[in-house]
Amino acid sequence: MDNQMALPKVLSPQEPERVRLPDERKSLTHKFVIRDGDKRVHVEDGKLVETTVDLNIYVTVGFFDDGKLGEIFIKIGKEGSRLSGIYDSFAIAVSLALQCGIPVDAYIDKFEHTRFEPAGITDQTDMPIAKSILDYIFKWLKRFSEKTRTSVIPEDAGDGNSGCSQGTESGEAERAGSSSVRVCPKEGNEDKGANAAG
Repeated sequence: MDNQMALPKVLSPQEPERVRLPDERKSLTHKFVIRDGDKRVHVEDGKLVETTVDLNIYVTVGFFDDGKLGEIFIKIGKEGSRLSGIYDSFAIAVSLALQCGIPVDAYIDKFEHTRFEPAGITDQTDMPIAKSILDYIFKWLKRFSEKTRTSVIPEDAGDGNSGCSQGTESGEAERAGSSSVRVCPKEGNEDKGANAAG
């Protein structure tokens, strides 16, 4: 008689199916500034002195043909900094998850109201306070809920009549493979040349 116990059958996890965005898709870029968000330390007269300057942040989101959010780029003004690298990597991870079916609302629930530096007053009247960069970004992404997502980008985006200009991406071959980005400044934002190159 075989006294060995039967081992339970182990089910292999189902491979997530990633749906890539088309090579040409509609995008939206939003620029915001955290006042005195960039803290710098230098030596002056033998003493460490801390100064602060405004921190510029660009958020670009790309859409599937049905209007659903499919990718996000986060560009921090401090090019090459540790902060910039962390947020770029975070955006890649979120983009991959969105393309594998994770809804953006799941990220909004987790990252809205998170508190950490850099934080402070912004240049946006509708969202004047950023508890953190992620808090601001995911509050802004709320406008892309399932009910309003398809109406955020106008049908004529980028044709010269909607206040949109042509921008470019760089370093995003893993997520996109396309060099075309529609840069649409936020209504009322005078900075119409904002371009997220991330």
